[in-house]
Amino acid sequence: MAGPGLDPEPGEYRPKHYHVLAQVMARETNLAIFRRFEELNYLRLMRLQAEIMEAKVAFEDRCTKDHMENPTFSMSFRELNLSRKPPVRLLHSDGQLDSGSGSGLRSQCHCQIQDQNDEPPSQSNVWQMSQLELLGHIDRRLSEYNQLLIELSQVRSIRKPEKSQLKALKNWLIRDDGGKGFLNGSEMLVWAESDVGEYACLATGTETDVFTALIRRIIVMVFPWFLRGRKAKAIIEQSSGLRRYDDDRVNAASNIISLVISSVLPILAIFVLNSRQSTTERFGFTVLFTALFALALGFFSSAKRAEIFAATATFAAVEVVFIGTALGAGNAPPLTPPAA
Repeated sequence: MAGPGLDPEPGEYRPKHYHVLAQVMARETNLAIFRRFEELNYLRLMRLQAEIMEAKVAFEDRCTKDHMENPTFSMSFRELNLSRKPPVRLLHSDGQLDSGSGSGLRSQCHCQIQDQNDEPPSQSNVWQMSQLELLGHIDRRLSEYNQLLIELSQVRSIRKPEKSQLKALKNWLIRDDGGKGFLNGSEMLVWAESDVGEYACLATGTETDVFTALIRRIIVMVFPWFLRGRKAKAIIEQSSGLRRYDDDRVNAASNIISLVISSVLPILAIFVLNSRQSTTERFGFTVLFTALFALALGFFSSAKRAEIFAATATFAAVEVVFIGTALGAGNAPPLTPPAA
């Protein structure tokens, strides 16, 4: 076998096009990006929904008619099951139907017994079905409908890729040392959409809030040497030199920077408040810093409302305690009584 970066031996297969792309996605799951096709999935769901609704109306109509002729159907499933039509139709090898139920006739014409109750729904009119047939038809369609609902719910829970990941995949597809633009025809539209919400990324989800994503981009651009793992693991695709970065190192670095900034912000607020001589100014800056802190949490993190409220209240409490301490120590100028 030829080693990485070496020309293949004569007669040895060298992966190309989609096969290389599959290798890239297998080695770097952040590039395993696929279209969701949500619109088509919803059309499938609506088609089944309409079919089930028509079957439901037909079933209710059939139940009304059966109640006049066979009132026991609504009291006993045994009676309903006994209404099953016998499999009296024989299907010849040439597609012709024959009546009769003898095994000799079946062996002579090489035909098979077809149960009328198992007739494919697509070839039947629900308004001509019996109550039992309608129940079977609804059962099959509801199973398909419920399964599709679960699948769509699971697809919606798959995280969307980051813009940088989608951009990296697009760049590889058109690079001369990568995919060389092998996509053609309608397949060129698969990754043409720029909205990351149209795609699903199969990589394990990580925190991708705006602040963390920004820090990760800065780290990747400024300190790439720190993030690369061992050389054998860092290379995704040999010909293009596409590399991957150690996610653990990226997350560790971004977490450290985030923690440092979050630790410095309260101290910065106290420093500004200490430099103000007027109590009114201090309260004004307290409101400003508290509002900025809440906005930063809401925009730059994935914290929930209750968590943002608790963190903001704690931050405001620290500022109020400082102002109270400063007033008690006499650092603030004495209050001037209002003029008479």
